Amino acid sequence: MSGRLDIQARLSELGDLDRSGLRVAWIGVFEDAPPHHLSMTFMRKAIIHEEQCRQFGGLSPALKRALKAAG
Repeated sequence: MSGRLDIQARLSELGDLDRSGLRVAWIGVFEDAPPHHLSMTFMRKAIIHEEQCRQFGGLSPALKRALKAAG
């Protein structure tokens, strides 16, 4: 993807993919095959989440600590 991530456009692209296409997209993002039990909905959400984190930054260290403490 070039430029800034257009979340709606990317979700639309992912929505058009079948399971095989989502597996290819997953491998492109995570550099490993997805577990076989994942739903297509979850795969779409995980892919877009990872792409957003890479572009906009993930959780801050302070928030990660707070979430870990709450868990």
